Amino acid sequence: MIDPLVILTILMMALVTYLTRIDGYLLLRDRTVSRLPSISSPRKPNGSCRISAALSTYSA
Repeated sequence: MIDPLVILTILMMALVTYLTRIDGYLLLRDRTVSRLPSISSPRKPNGSCRISAALSTYSA
């Protein structure tokens, strides 16, 4: 049988995670979040991803 303390720990971690999401929503709901210029589109891989992909094929 699972220890009740383990179940309580898992439930408390879920509660804290959910509360941080709610807090983030409440803090940022009236603000405009702009995209940073350094963040590229997920469909456009940046240079380091291309290098990593190229090198990983040779190291395998």
